[in-house]
Parts: sequence; structure tokens; C-alpha cells
Amino acid sequence: MVNALLFFAGDFMGASSIILILAPLFLPPAVKLGIDPFISGSSCWNWG
Repeated sequence: MVNALLFFAGDFMGASSIILILAPLFLPPAVKLGIDPFISGSSCWNWG
């Protein structure tokens, strides 16, 4: 579901804008699932 949302948002915005807007929405569920925020954040910056 996250991939579909990012794919859809990528049609209208650049990668940096998507990260800045959607990161606060994805961070709390990711932390609850045990994903380290530093690792997930550093992998996001490899997109652009």
C-alpha cells in the first residue's frame, strides 16, 4: 500500500517533496513495527 501511494504521489511531485510531506505519516507506524528511523530515513535519501 505504501508503494502504491508513493507511486501515485510521484506522478505529481518530486522525490524530496514527497519525503518531506509523507515521512511524518509513515514514521509512527514504522516505529511500531520495529523499523529503525535512522535506517529508513537514510534509505529514503538514496531515491533522489
